[in-house]
Amino acid sequence: MLPATTDDARFSCLSPRSLFRFGAVNQEEHLAVQSYQRRAFSVEDLLLRYFNDAQCIEFRTLQATTGTLISGSTAVEFFDRTRYAEHDLDLFVEHHHAIDVDWL
Repeated sequence: MLPATTDDARFSCLSPRSLFRFGAVNQEEHLAVQSYQRRAFSVEDLLLRYFNDAQCIEFRTLQATTGTLISGSTAVEFFDRTRYAEHDLDLFVEHHHAIDVDWL
């Protein structure tokens, strides 16, 4: 079994479809792909660019209660597994929840 950092290098260039297929090769690769996906698709790691640990938890709770969605370049970064030097946090929220999300 290779170290997780090796898996990150192996899997970072694969599309989601290829990751799925690679994970179907055998049980060992399936576990390696799952481990990589937990690291690569971590919402918490993405949000730590904007908030500290306590604020991340508060924001995730706010998302759940108000239906707030992350959009824009931050959403693209998440799904592309990339990070941009210039970044901002774009949010979509229903109008009647706007005052609740205003703490940002």
